[in-house]
Formats: sequence, structure tokens, C-alpha cells
Amino acid sequence: MEKISFSDKFGLTRAVLEGRKTMTRRIIPRRTLDHILGDFRQEYYEATLDVLDDKECIVQYFLVEKAKGLPYKPGEVVAVAQAYSDIMAYLADSFYQPDPSYMMDKAGWDNKMFVKADLMPHQICITSVKVERLQDISNDDCLREGIERRLDTYTWRGRVVRNIDPEYGTPRKAFAALIDKICGRGTWEANPFVFVYEFELVR
Repeated sequence: MEKISFSDKFGLTRAVLEGRKTMTRRIIPRRTLDHILGDFRQEYYEATLDVLDDKECIVQYFLVEKAKGLPYKPGEVVAVAQAYSDIMAYLADSFYQPDPSYMMDKAGWDNKMFVKADLMPHQICITSVKVERLQDISNDDCLREGIERRLDTYTWRGRVVRNIDPEYGTPRKAFAALIDKICGRGTWEANPFVFVYEFELVR
């Protein structure tokens, strides 16, 4: 089983587990795009004489010819990564029943990059995958990404003092600010191609 991480700092793991977040966008790496929009597009043209625009080329590569290469595939059940320190109560009741002192010595105790997928208590099922530009996101999809309405403004739940969470006039503005915090300043403006994963919590 694969695993997937969501931001704890900005409350996105919690949003997934509460069923408020049912969609995630993952940036397609530049190195991958360079290959697809260069070598693959040329190979496809030589085989078919069809000229694909950038989005068509990425879709043809990942959703048709190289679907097995998708990071997460439709129908796949994926573990939601959480640090061992956050799920010790679950682990103590599970068949595995690790010794807490043993787990504290593991890298995954406070860094979920290193946890084992089969020890995670929660999973999601990927229901669909598509390719978009980041800025193609709609207001409705921003809400599915975990943006919340607060009276007439929009924000997300952070781990810090929630009363001072920033607020924005539209879901898209809130999402743009959030993605820049997660992926780095300028990400929204750069408008990269992304995989759009829809999912449902199954456990």
C-alpha cells in the first residue's frame, strides 16, 4: 500500500479525517514535464501525425499510455500518513502492538515521511484523476480542498491560534494563499500543471 501526506500545520490531515477535504492537487514535477512535452510529444507525433497541446500531451501520457506511472491511480486505496506519536493509541490496540519506547526511537515518531503505510489507521480511496492548471480550480473545488467558509469569508484551520487565521473574500483567494504557504511563494502565480485527485475516506 502507498501512503499520502497532507499538511498538519494547516489542518489538512484533520480535514481529510473529518471528511471535509475530498480532493487534492499535486504539482507535476518539471523534470517529468520536460520529458513528456519533449520526447513523448515528438514520438506521439511521429506515430500518429497528431499535434497535441501541452495539456493533451500530459493527459495522453499519464491517463492513456502510461497510466501505471501515475503516483496514485483510480480505485487505489492509499494510507493517510500520520506520525507514530499521533497514532499511538491506535497502534496500542492493534494486532501489531508496538512498545512505545521502541517506536519513539523510530524516525517516524515525529516525521510521517518515514512511517509504514500498513501501520496507518486511516485510508482514502482515489475515485478519479485528471490534469489541470493550478488556477483552473473552481470555488466549489476549493471547498473540497479543505477551505472553509467563516461567515462571509474563507480560510483554513491552522494548528496555531485559530482566532487569528487569515481570512479571504473568496475560496479561490484562500486556496491561492494556502498553496503558496505549502508549496512555496509564487506557486499560484506560476500556475503549474497538477494532478487533481478526488478521493473518499474509507477508514
